[in-house]
Amino acid sequence: MSRAAVSFGNPKPMVSSFGNATAHFIGNDWQRSTRGDDYQTLLGGPDSELVKKLDEISRYYAFFLAKRADTNGWAAKDE
Repeated sequence: MSRAAVSFGNPKPMVSSFGNATAHFIGNDWQRSTRGDDYQTLLGGPDSELVKKLDEISRYYAFFLAKRADTNGWAAKDE
């Protein structure tokens, strides 16, 4: 974590000397590849089973979030 933290620009993140953390670093230039093209390539390409599974999870998450938003009255209303 400390080695990864030094690679970030300012402001530099701090790494605590205690506690637990899980981190995932995505290998993509998000300014150039806004749809995650570099990331998809690292995962085997847009037609790879892994990317297809991530797409499936993404659709499920979006559905679940929209359902919760509707159920709890969080959905934006057109006025």
